[in-house]
Parts: sequence; C-alpha cells; structure tokens
Amino acid sequence: MTTVEILGEIMKEREGEIFLDISSPLPHTLGTVTEASLIAELEAKVKHYRQRVEEYRSKLRVWESALKSALEETAASKPKKAERVLVPKGKVSRAFVREVIKRHAENGVTPKQIREAAEQQRLAFKPNFPYAILHKFRTHARPEVKEVGGRYFPISPEEAEKGD
Repeated sequence: MTTVEILGEIMKEREGEIFLDISSPLPHTLGTVTEASLIAELEAKVKHYRQRVEEYRSKLRVWESALKSALEETAASKPKKAERVLVPKGKVSRAFVREVIKRHAENGVTPKQIREAAEQQRLAFKPNFPYAILHKFRTHARPEVKEVGGRYFPISPEEAEKGD
C-alpha cells in the first residue's frame, strides 16, 4: 500500500469530515487538513497499535505461564508408571506365575492379583497375561492348577494324575 492509499484510508475512517482524493499527488492542503496532520494521525495510530501489541504480548506471557504451571501440576499429580523390564518368553514368566500361585495356595489367586504382582516386580507382559499361562496350566496333560470361582489353586502331582 502506498502512502497516498494509507492516508486515503485514514480519511475514509474520519467519515465525512473531509473527502480526500487519493489519486491526486501529495502534498495535499485542504483547509486545516494537511499532509503533516495526516502523517501525525498515522504516527498516532502506529503508536496506539504498538502499545496494544505490547499489551497482548504481556497478556500472552501471563497466560503461557499459567498454562505451563497447570500442565506441570497435572503431570506431577499423575502417578508415574514404573519402567518395565522385559521378561523372556517361556519358562521365566511361567515360573513367575507358578510361584505366585504357590504363595497364595491357601486362598487361591486371581489373574488380576498375578498381574499386580508382575507390575510390582516391574515385569513387562502382553495384554493376555496371565490368562494364556493359566489356560496352559489347567489344560496341560498334567494340570498344575485348578480354578474354583475365578481363583487359581496349585494342585499336587497326584491330583493332576487323577484328572481332577
């Protein structure tokens, strides 16, 4: 936008005070309105909008600070997940489940309790843990566990051979 166009826009904003023909070359002298007064008005507008920009920047810094604090508080209030250690497939995870079942032989153990014990030991597992292992323990040729009401109990080798 040229200076003449900018000054013309200023005059349009004044609505009806004085009509300025923006096609005519500068300097303009129309009564009390001169090129100098139009430039002064333009400078005042620039100053005004610079102040508003600074106000908005100040408000933006305050809001960004508030947002950062809120995010930090939210992150601090969430419990951090423990790092998990990968367990090799096969015997290690089966042995772990077998040990948990033996520890809870008197009252039995639920799959949820087995999963919680694995989490406490910071062990990694798949979504179907411990159900796949428990299924194998139950349906094996010589079952190692029996399920009663959603709880798993170890069974002795003698019971396993009976097919109970």
